Amino acid sequence: MTTFPKLSTTAILAGISIFALFGCKNDLGSYGGSGTLELREARLGAQVPGIVLSVRVEEGDSTKPGDTLVVLDTVSRAIQRDQARAASMAARATWEQTSRGSRVEDIGQALAQKEVARAQLAGVQDNFRRIEGLASQGAATPAQLEAARTQLASSQAQLKALDATADRLVKGSRIEEITRSHAQFEQAEAALRAAQDLLDRSIVRAPNGPKGLWTVTERLVEPGEMVQPGGQVVSLADPGRAELRIYLSEKAAATVKVADKASVFLDSDPSKAIPAVVASVSHSAEFTPKNVQTAGERAKLVYAVVLRVTNPGNLKSGMPATARIEVGN
Repeated sequence: MTTFPKLSTTAILAGISIFALFGCKNDLGSYGGSGTLELREARLGAQVPGIVLSVRVEEGDSTKPGDTLVVLDTVSRAIQRDQARAASMAARATWEQTSRGSRVEDIGQALAQKEVARAQLAGVQDNFRRIEGLASQGAATPAQLEAARTQLASSQAQLKALDATADRLVKGSRIEEITRSHAQFEQAEAALRAAQDLLDRSIVRAPNGPKGLWTVTERLVEPGEMVQPGGQVVSLADPGRAELRIYLSEKAAATVKVADKASVFLDSDPSKAIPAVVASVSHSAEFTPKNVQTAGERAKLVYAVVLRVTNPGNLKSGMPATARIEVGN
């Protein structure tokens, strides 16, 4: 299952105060800035091509890591897995038989067959000598002599083959044969694992990540649609992890430290403070985002500061908010 971790880099809203943007310090020993909230998101994609059989979630649903979200057509891959399993079982049986060596009854049967062939050869040899003598006297035709010679050669070859079989059974398999059969078994096992992996990838599951539940933010496919590897099928958000990106001046960024406490105020409810902490302070400067109103301010260098915001349950991606960082806490 392909996972596309995503934390939107949506810049601060157009029209925010330039005074707040560059983190001017107020009388309470804090720096402030504005931006838009973003939830930690994961865009999940298919890892194998296929037709969508079912989508198990709706937008707004909660789901935990490992839950099935989308199921692709699995029939052909299930057949391939079953074929690979059968081949693995056959290879294992051959390896085990080669490793154990021959059974006593198999050896006895091979020796008995060899003795029967030896006796038959003796009879064929006597018949050939008789026909050969008759042919020298003109009492047997050339065709009869040739047939006797062919039968003799066939009996000799049969005895030789049975002798080699009996000898191999008595001595057991050579180390090279055992090694080769074991390698063939390992190869079959690898093919089985590969087939099973492809079958597993036909099911898109919620990934590990948040401590709690994921929230489904977008359902991107419907049953019957064809998807290709990498095609996004569903988008999830971690409701317990919201972030706010603001931009501070060089002086302010040098004062703010990771783990400093902060408060976030939604534009929709500016009287309620939401706890937050500084998660990161950029080590490199960048130009002010383009949606700052004046060209003069856009030319200034600023530092991005990311705040990790405690989500009381009502925060959504894209909500405008203002932050106040308490320096030195």
